[in-house]
Amino acid sequence: MNPMNDEWIVVRNCFLLEEALVVKSVLEADGVEVLIPDEHTLGAQPFYTNALGGARVMVRSTDFDRARAVLEAFGAAEAESENFEDDEAS
Repeated sequence: MNPMNDEWIVVRNCFLLEEALVVKSVLEADGVEVLIPDEHTLGAQPFYTNALGGARVMVRSTDFDRARAVLEAFGAAEAESENFEDDEAS
C-alpha cells in the first residue's frame, strides 16, 4: 500500500500539547510516523485546546495497531516506574 494514500487517524487525544509531544516522541522512537495537526496553533495559543477538541495525535491507519501497542507498553512501564518510586519513598 502506498503510504501517501494512508488515512491519518487519531491514536490519542491529549488535554495538553506537552502530553501530546511526549506521545509523539514515544511513537517516533519506535519508527511510527506521527502528526499533531494543531501543534503550532496550540503552541502559540494553548487556551484553544478545548475549542479544537484537544491535542490530537494522529498516525497512519496502517500503523494504528502498532502505535496502540507501543503506547500501552509505555503506559505500563510508566505505571511500574511510579510504583517503584512510591516503594522507595516508604
